[in-house]
Amino acid sequence: MTEEILELVGQMGGQLPQGELGRLLCEAITTQLESQLRPGVTPEDCRPAFLTASAFLVLAALETGDGSGSVTSFSAGDVSIHQETSGREGKLSAQARMLMSPYLQDTTFFLQEVVG
Repeated sequence: MTEEILELVGQMGGQLPQGELGRLLCEAITTQLESQLRPGVTPEDCRPAFLTASAFLVLAALETGDGSGSVTSFSAGDVSIHQETSGREGKLSAQARMLMSPYLQDTTFFLQEVVG
């Protein structure tokens, strides 16, 4: 699947780093995405969505790592730095989550009162 994802990233205009870094990034992202699948669901079960979402996440990671974001605020006490990005990587990640939503574990927060 890695080769197919790397090809999709190229078709989407992504510029992968030279050497092994692009492959390692792709493998890390697919491993993370696979770990979020619902029990019993494999990447093969949702192949088109998995490939496309993985490519979107690789592109988002490339966007994040390019230094295009700008620091919007900084404070020294209890150190806090906020960086604003172009927004494209957030949109790519959101698109990936939307594509994979039928196959991912439910990670929403649920609070229930316990009597006792």
